Amino acid sequence: MEEKVFVGVDVSKDSLDVAIGPQKAIITFSNDQKGVDALVKKLRRIDVQLTVFESTGGYELLAASCLAESELPAVIVNPRQVRIC
Repeated sequence: MEEKVFVGVDVSKDSLDVAIGPQKAIITFSNDQKGVDALVKKLRRIDVQLTVFESTGGYELLAASCLAESELPAVIVNPRQVRIC
């Protein structure tokens, strides 16, 4: 059985810090069209179950909408309401 891969994205004005699955490494992409295109390309190569973006005053909208347009599963969550189980 293939392991489900979840992606977490820490969003700032200038960058997207991306944690993929259980890996310890963080990959940073610029928070602009070029960086988001690179993120989409990276995520298309793996079987992503869900990508979670923190809600950060609108800075997450470009990346989340591009993932949705690319038919990659993505949600935007309020960081105050997220809990690790």
